[in-house]
Amino acid sequence: MNDAVQNIENHIPSLRHYAAAVSRNEAAADELVQECLLRALTKGRSCRPGTGLRAWMLTILHNLPVNGVRKAAGRLADRLPRRRALPFGAIPAINGENRFTESILPVSAPSRRSIR
Repeated sequence: MNDAVQNIENHIPSLRHYAAAVSRNEAAADELVQECLLRALTKGRSCRPGTGLRAWMLTILHNLPVNGVRKAAGRLADRLPRRRALPFGAIPAINGENRFTESILPVSAPSRRSIR
């Protein structure tokens, strides 16, 4: 375990540099690096043989904010009201008028049948 920890420690400067570039905030960069180190130590077995440790850890570091944005977007979507899906090709009436019908009126009757 000591060798693994030493190998991980050797990559901390490059992790901090990348985290600072991603977050543009020193405190947030430190949090990202700490979370990355925690995941690297707890999930070290998931690192595939032949994969560089630095590349693996930078991937973890990159995915942390990406996953955070995805989670936040999912939570936001859960709070938004659900809308009924309109059938394909349907356009809702605006002020009591159907714009689709109005747009095809100048077209001849046989052509209108093929459009609908």
